[in-house]
Amino acid sequence: MNVIQFNRAFYCIDDSDHETGCKGLLFFGASKIPKIAIPKKKKKQFHLLWEVLMMEMEESDDLKLEMLRNLLKRFLILFLRIYKNQNDSLPNDNISIGLIREYNFLVEKNYKELTKVSDYAKLLFKSPKTLSNIFKKYIDRTPIQIINERRLLEAKRLLKYTEKSVQDIAYELNFKDVPSFSNFFSSQIGIPPSKFRLP
Repeated sequence: MNVIQFNRAFYCIDDSDHETGCKGLLFFGASKIPKIAIPKKKKKQFHLLWEVLMMEMEESDDLKLEMLRNLLKRFLILFLRIYKNQNDSLPNDNISIGLIREYNFLVEKNYKELTKVSDYAKLLFKSPKTLSNIFKKYIDRTPIQIINERRLLEAKRLLKYTEKSVQDIAYELNFKDVPSFSNFFSSQIGIPPSKFRLP
């Protein structure tokens, strides 16, 4: 199995590249990872690109970073083409695609402060009902589910990998108090935060 791991500082295009940038289909939201099956006829192309990437990793000149970014972008474009072919339910019109991607991008940036669909509807100059209708038509999650999934993901991360108290985590994620955070967490995964944290 081959793994490519990179961070936002290395590769993230906010505005200029709507297909492969961090608002693109492959980065639809942190809580749901796109699953792509590489067709047999494309595997040779991916193996060749992987070999070039590994060769470039051995280089030590000033051009290495730019070359690695270009190779990564090529990987993303190849994945994106396959993903589009394998997902018939994706919106065909650019307006709906753009709105869904922008919503997910805004949630990723603001999920700690903005916790209601109406907050994002205002930023997008849409009504909450309009957002709900577009999401219902094109994807299998509602706008509030996307917010809640992102908050839950961060709650799990903070519980497992930090020593912050449940109270501190609740306030960091903009819950009014610990009971409301515990109720939210328990309703999502079936156990309270304190039990989730246990080794």
